[in-house]
Amino acid sequence: MNTMKALWMSVLFLVLDLSISARAQCPSQDPELIPWNPVSDENRDEVIDGQKYLLVNSTELRSITILNSGRLVIADSGTPIKIRVRWILIDTDGEFHIGSPECPHQSPVEIALFGRSDEGSPDPTFGRKFIGVRENGTIVIHGQTKLAWTFLERPIIEGSVDPIVYLVDDASTWSPGDRVVVASSDYDWTHAEEFDLAQCSSCQPSQVQLTGTVQYAHSGQLTAEQVDVRAEVALLTRNIKIYGEMEPDCYAGNMCQFFDYDTFGGHTRVLAGVRRAHFYGAELYNMGQQMVGNYPINFHLVGEAYGLVAQQLSIHDCFSRCVAIQSSNGVHIEDVVGYNTLGHCFFLADGNEQDNLFVHNLGLLTKSGTIVPSDRNAEMCAGILDGVYPGHMPDVEKECMGVSTFWISHPNNSFVNNSAAGSEQNGFFFVFHRVPTRLSSGTLPPFHGERSPLQLFQGNRGHSNNNTGFFMDRGVKVEAASQEYPAETLSLQDYARYMPHENRDILQPRVPAIIKDFTAYKNRMGLFVRGGDIFIRGARLTDNDIGVQMMSDIGLPPDAGSHQEVVGSILVSTSNADDEWQNRTYPSVGIQFCEGPLYIGDNLFFEYRSIGDRQAYGVGFCPQHTGQITHSLHIPYNTFDAGSNRAYFGRVGGIWGSYDSDGDMTQSFHDAVGSLTGEQMVYAVRHDNRLMQRDDGSCFHDSELNAAICSGLEYGQIFINVSTKATDLLIQRDPPTDGYTLRMQGSNRLDTVNYPDSTQFQPVLVANDSYRIQWTGQFPNSVTLNPVNFRQWTYIRLALHYRGAASISVRRVVWQQMENVITAQQPLILGSSVGDVDSDPNGLTYYFDSTFLYVKLVNRFPFVDFYYCPLEGCQMIWIDATSLDH
Repeated sequence: MNTMKALWMSVLFLVLDLSISARAQCPSQDPELIPWNPVSDENRDEVIDGQKYLLVNSTELRSITILNSGRLVIADSGTPIKIRVRWILIDTDGEFHIGSPECPHQSPVEIALFGRSDEGSPDPTFGRKFIGVRENGTIVIHGQTKLAWTFLERPIIEGSVDPIVYLVDDASTWSPGDRVVVASSDYDWTHAEEFDLAQCSSCQPSQVQLTGTVQYAHSGQLTAEQVDVRAEVALLTRNIKIYGEMEPDCYAGNMCQFFDYDTFGGHTRVLAGVRRAHFYGAELYNMGQQMVGNYPINFHLVGEAYGLVAQQLSIHDCFSRCVAIQSSNGVHIEDVVGYNTLGHCFFLADGNEQDNLFVHNLGLLTKSGTIVPSDRNAEMCAGILDGVYPGHMPDVEKECMGVSTFWISHPNNSFVNNSAAGSEQNGFFFVFHRVPTRLSSGTLPPFHGERSPLQLFQGNRGHSNNNTGFFMDRGVKVEAASQEYPAETLSLQDYARYMPHENRDILQPRVPAIIKDFTAYKNRMGLFVRGGDIFIRGARLTDNDIGVQMMSDIGLPPDAGSHQEVVGSILVSTSNADDEWQNRTYPSVGIQFCEGPLYIGDNLFFEYRSIGDRQAYGVGFCPQHTGQITHSLHIPYNTFDAGSNRAYFGRVGGIWGSYDSDGDMTQSFHDAVGSLTGEQMVYAVRHDNRLMQRDDGSCFHDSELNAAICSGLEYGQIFINVSTKATDLLIQRDPPTDGYTLRMQGSNRLDTVNYPDSTQFQPVLVANDSYRIQWTGQFPNSVTLNPVNFRQWTYIRLALHYRGAASISVRRVVWQQMENVITAQQPLILGSSVGDVDSDPNGLTYYFDSTFLYVKLVNRFPFVDFYYCPLEGCQMIWIDATSLDH
């Protein structure tokens, strides 16, 4: 379903919701209701089977079950009502009401769910300590409408006592005695603070008075560059409270090796076929359990869930997630605050959830949990081994450590004006399931999520996260643990590459994923993206170690013709250059790129100045990178303030050792208008890689960039795939007149799982020139040479060392990447001299002089946009050889 349809359906259901409520009067005023005042007995089960009751007083029972057109409504008479119960089950055709959209409930209500995890027999569907809604059940909870959260208008000073604070919005719906939380606005995600509100007769509608001493400074202004770094302030108190009663300490069976407190709270679950589920204006705390499916709010396998709502909720101090959506489509989540919770907070579970709408929600203090590997921190990852293959010890940084405030397992959902304001790891995490997992297995075809367009992502913000504000990459393991693949199911994996296309068909046009108007500050990394067409537009980024990091793949980008963009954005190294900023170890980088292709244009860079021991620069390369760096990096029309370091090549910051990995040595970008180099139509290349330069005056050294600036040169890149892992690649000019040799180790040399017997090398070389290739070991039996990013009719002539070869065959192969098919092949013609190779404009001749095999790589077709190969296909030369030793 497209974005507009999803939005219109949400509006339609809201209108229907209001009209139904208006016709039906206020729920507590229904004349059919019979006043109900059951005798309290915590061992008694009450079944409302067809009766229509109005609960007028507090009660304590073992359970309440409502079914067969039975209805339970909570009276709204001004008298507080508390229900203490082990569970409430809204069974078939049962209804449970506390207020309605037309008549919000005004009186205090508490639902206390009690019980231990080791008491009695659990319900086979819902377990223990729950509110459950079955098929054709109805639950409507609608409390008072209040301002859910806002921003500080002015800063709060560390150490201030009982301060009056200025807010952006009218907070007159907040009351003395209400509790609020102020988000961290520094690098420490734990620096959120709770306060009670005081009576304040002098306060204006957008002012409140806090009680107590402020422990940390909280920002309340825009930076000089107009980046919004104001801290959020959220309401925790609501008149309807749903909570679990807790034991004083953790007890057996509840992961007490990781928690010193009870984590067995209550939970709420809505099942398939529900008639109506409406949660509004309630406070949920001590909810959730460290068990799959038992969360504060869980829309569980509902399927078509249009019209189901979670809105104006304060979910805090909970033990697993905030709002979970599992195999459900069309849920509307708005103005929900999720604070101090374990595991992913706003959670799309199985990889098939679509058309869900998240608007103006806030999550903060998102902590690690134990339920799935991505929830876990390093200690939990290493200590929970039940799901791994025997003997496997998880790689904690790769398989776990992904806990995120917004965990998004399918891109066909909408996120507007949400805030991720402090997580142990990430703010927003777009992760991909190759196929839907767990109970949703088989509901979508393979690659559905990886190839679906992003529905809508606009106006969101991520700050004070320990890792990233926004992360779009990686997958989860969908198979069971095995000897071959020993990691636990749902462990994080690196297989996924996001490639959005029309109808999820990679042979149809690409559909860019647009990350629009994202704000990120005081994260280790503002945004990390990897995959196909991902466009960052209008971002506002400040005080991140890395503003944006972009990757495609270490080899050939998997989505031919795609690229990534950062356009029309503001990037600021630091808003105040305080000790907190200066003491961070990683250099401050605006945009860091690992591979390509990409376009970085029309951006503003501010304050990228090295201060003290910390270096800063606007754009740069991923350090110690083994993969390809293409010269097709286009960085035009960017503006830097006076004094900012625009770019830097080579070793930076002194925190790494060697800086001569394959990707390091091929660093390069194209500067069309001079915004980085001051020179138009030039390439900036690694200064000590002489194969990317000429000694004819085409290049000069720029000490500020630590790069060579070259004009009038064309470049080409060769993907060299060899059938061995036992050799390095040595490249020289041919003939080797300057004595310089570039040694490459291979981009996938260490990957023995996906590439057990092959290695790929990816040099960038000056085009229309000749080079010599040798091996540190025996020459490979099979070699493919794929020229990429060649302009039409440019060439590179190679002399490959094959001394001792008993036989050699050379053929030209045309390969279509997206179809993964060879469309043409022909043997090359053996010439009588190197001159025959040089004089063949089509590159269809080879020559072997018993030591070197000479071939010419030529692109005969137009170079199109960001395609590495021509549209006619990759024009590879394939060499097979045997040695005299075999």
